[in-house]
Amino acid sequence: MSKGTVRKRTRLSPEKRKELILDAAAKVVTSEGVSAVSMERMGREADISKALVYNYFSSRNELLAALLCREYEAINEEYIEASFVAGDIEELCRLTSRSYLIHARDKGELLQRLNNEPAIFELSQDQRSTNEKMMNRFLIKQLMQTYHLPARTAEVCVDMMGGLIAYASKHVYRSTDDADFQLVEDLVVEMTMASLKEASKKHGVKLTG
Repeated sequence: MSKGTVRKRTRLSPEKRKELILDAAAKVVTSEGVSAVSMERMGREADISKALVYNYFSSRNELLAALLCREYEAINEEYIEASFVAGDIEELCRLTSRSYLIHARDKGELLQRLNNEPAIFELSQDQRSTNEKMMNRFLIKQLMQTYHLPARTAEVCVDMMGGLIAYASKHVYRSTDDADFQLVEDLVVEMTMASLKEASKKHGVKLTG
């Protein structure tokens, strides 16, 4: 570009511009931490003015909460997709577990840093809770139909399954051995399926007729 030439800005849709701001925030949080994020910095990173950043987010914490919600929304979308393609509970368990573990491996640093900020966690809680409840309702229904479990028993099983994948995700995030990933995925599926089959034997409703 010659001296004095004015660079022409690409005109982007509001949604695309918002995503660029969130992408910039994700990069900074992952590499430098939450404290490195400011509205002015995000403007520079996204090649827009600080004032324009405020058009999309009223505060730094709102921006970071939106980023955290976006990451969990990506997991939610993959869960929904898996529910359509999975042929049975075991396949659904494998597909969703793999999705969680991939996010833990690839986005673990980002998620860890955002979740450790109380203000950001609280601002994003309502949306994340709504998504989680939707996924849990679907899975509870599947367990009731497949394993003939009472609603309350199925609900407890889903809560405990969530705890298992959460700890598995922490292991993958902390591990430096790539071979651990497949091992953890297999163990999550094996432990989940064994537990559900045993729960069905002991707590399943006996069908008549």
